[in-house]
Amino acid sequence: MTFEQPVNDILFKYAGAGSAETLATETVMFNSNGGAISVTSNNSCFSTINGNTIIASSGGTNTLGGGTFKISAPSAYTILEITGFGDPGSGERLDWVFVPQVLL
Repeated sequence: MTFEQPVNDILFKYAGAGSAETLATETVMFNSNGGAISVTSNNSCFSTINGNTIIASSGGTNTLGGGTFKISAPSAYTILEITGFGDPGSGERLDWVFVPQVLL
């Protein structure tokens, strides 16, 4: 994802992680040209944050994981790379909703 102006502290909603049938996980990683990414959230379910990575699942329930997450870097960035994958044993694919909001 490329931004015309440098940005930082992007909020996004991540929904639909995991599978209702199995305890499948999805992993999403973020990198930028503004330094090491930090991910934070005060509103998530069945999700774990580790530095620049979100690992989310259904927690073995019929409720899929996700939440609202903030993506920050030490310096403003114009490139945000998002990579990820689903649980290969579940037959699931990475399927999520990315709705960015730049905080001014």
